[in-house]
Formats: sequence, structure tokens, C-alpha cells
Amino acid sequence: MQAPESVINHSKLQATFGQASFEQLVQATYQGDPLADAVIAEFAQFGRPARQALQTGLVEGLAQLEGDFPAIRAFVAAAESLPAWVELARLERGAQAYCSIGMLWLTLALGPGSLVHTYSAPTIADLLVQTGDLEHMATKRIIETGTWGMAIAIPQQLQRGGLGYVHSLQVRLLHAQIRNAMLKRGWTQTKTGLPINQLEMVRTWLDFTYVPFTALARFGIDFTAAELSDLYHLWRYIGYLLGIDPSIYHHVVDQASAARLLEWVDGSMQPPNANSRRLTAAMIQAVSELVQPLIKRSFKFSFALVTALTHHFHGRQLSQQLGIKRSWISLLVPLVVLANRWQRCKLRRNPTAWQAQIQATAADFRERVVNANPTAYQPKKDG
Repeated sequence: MQAPESVINHSKLQATFGQASFEQLVQATYQGDPLADAVIAEFAQFGRPARQALQTGLVEGLAQLEGDFPAIRAFVAAAESLPAWVELARLERGAQAYCSIGMLWLTLALGPGSLVHTYSAPTIADLLVQTGDLEHMATKRIIETGTWGMAIAIPQQLQRGGLGYVHSLQVRLLHAQIRNAMLKRGWTQTKTGLPINQLEMVRTWLDFTYVPFTALARFGIDFTAAELSDLYHLWRYIGYLLGIDPSIYHHVVDQASAARLLEWVDGSMQPPNANSRRLTAAMIQAVSELVQPLIKRSFKFSFALVTALTHHFHGRQLSQQLGIKRSWISLLVPLVVLANRWQRCKLRRNPTAWQAQIQATAADFRERVVNANPTAYQPKKDG
């Protein structure tokens, strides 16, 4: 199988990871999500009844799904089939560790942390600009990413019908819908493979695990080895719900193994392009607006803070490639790190206060998700 033009460094990848691993990488660029793709085809064939049947299956379960919709039934059945390796207790501990981040730093981790790294991949940036959403509706899309990020972190909400379960499957179907739409427009697979292919999906998965966990640690919000293990257990299950090929990421259990997988993915990708820089600039502007009421300072201060944190998150080289400049607040970053470390250490010494904060954050997340405006990945009320 010939690699698409977007895959670079063939010889280096083969020497570093082996021929079989390189072939798996190439195959991943041409691989979509068959179960979700089939559901989109069934939507096109049957319309509103199929969409309503899917929503019933997601919320109420396969047993309540009515109608002759084999693709929808297969999709829901697979989602309800809990993998043998999943330990429910570890999912709950992982959710609690995620809630320990808090709303402010979750926003900063998802925006300046996760999304900036996502945008640095030209194939992903080009697709996002083509859809026209993330640059022109940056604030709305970041809020929606945060809505999903909060939904999957609420304890016990990854169970069938739970908020995290339903939202994750809806995100998965949105990806399939975009993939279908782009293929209909004459997408050239020899250039970049399939739109939203498995390589891009696992890179985005790393953008919500390794990248923010690393970024948070740089700002004094660390996790114990046990917490990180549970976080990766949680996210491996989320990856399963999102339709990512488990053979690519299932071996990831900690930061070291995640870093190795990211090296495999990023080593094949071209450097950031103009669309990467456009999306990053729009994201910094949008996150600055969202953070302003949380820190209760002026927009100018908020913008300087988000810019400084983004630069610190990603380092000089990537920041230069993306046009992210240091701000005057960069000088204060060491103080932010010390304050976070002190606060986190103080809470860890008081288990009652630690659990109270986690429960308060989980309740806040639930309220925000339940009361959030409809997202692009959720079905319209008219079906």
C-alpha cells in the first residue's frame, strides 16, 4: 500500500519503528470507522426514522431500538459491548482524577494545550478550515469541545445512556458525517488518506491525554503514577467509544508509552502550515474571552495570560511555527507554577477537602453539560 503524500520521513519511521509498524501507519491513513460510516449511509437512506431510532438506542439501549436498521443496531450493539479489559472501578478513579483539574485549568488544557497541538497537523488544520467552523466560530466550537470534555469526566456517565457515553458516540458520528461529506466533494485520498482517518483520530486522542497531562504538569498540576494509570484506562475506553482502532493505542498505559505513540504519529506529519496558524490565532482569541470571567480581569490581561501559557505549553520551536509570541506575563509563569503546586499539595494532604473539590467540580461539570446549548454533534430536535 502506497503512503499518501502527507506521510513524510518514510526511512526514518521504518528505521525507528520497523517495517511492520510503518505499514500499520500507512494503513491507518486509509482507514475510517466502518460501523459509524455505515450508520451515516443508513441515515441517508431512511432519514428521520433512522436518526430517531439511533437516538433511542443511545439513550435507552439496544433493547428499545425499533425498526429495521441493521447498521444502527450493529453500532449500538458494539457500543454496549463493554470490552473485557475495562474495569469500572478504574474508570471512576480516572474520572475523579480528571475532575481534580478544575474548570479553569481544564479550559486552558483543552484550548492552549490540546487544540493547539491538534491544529499543528496540516492535514487536520486544512480539513477544519474547509468545514469553515473552527476559525469563524472558534468560541462556539471550543465550548462544544469543553462540553464533551466535561461530559466524559462526570463519574458514572460513561455507562450506557450516560452523558459521557451519549456525547462520545455523537461526536463519533459527527466525524463519520464529515468524512462522508468530504468524500462526496471529491476528496483526494492519495494526498492525505481518508478525511478523519485512524492516524488523525489517534493523534487527537493523544491531544486529550498525553498533551494536556504534560502541559498541566508544567504548570504544577501533576498526577500520581496511579492516577495517570487510571486516566489512561479511562481514555482507552473513551477511545473505544470514539471508534479508534484499539490495536493502535491499547498498549498506552502511561506517559512514556503515550510519548512513544505520539513520536510515531507526529514523525509522519508535515510541519504546521498557514491554516494551522490561522486556527491557533482564532483559538487564543476565543479562549481569552472564555477565561476572562473565570479570572475576573480585563480582556487584555486574559489574552496576555493565554498567550503566555500557550507558549509555555508547547515550547519555543512549535510556538514559532504557529506564530505564538511570548507576552509580558511569561515572566510570571514560574509564580503560577509554584502557586498550583502549593495548592495541589495542600489539598492532597487533606483527603476530605480533596474529595470535596472533586465532587464540586463533577457537579459543576454536570450542570454545565445539562444546561449547555445544543452542540454541532447533537441531533436537531426535529430529528
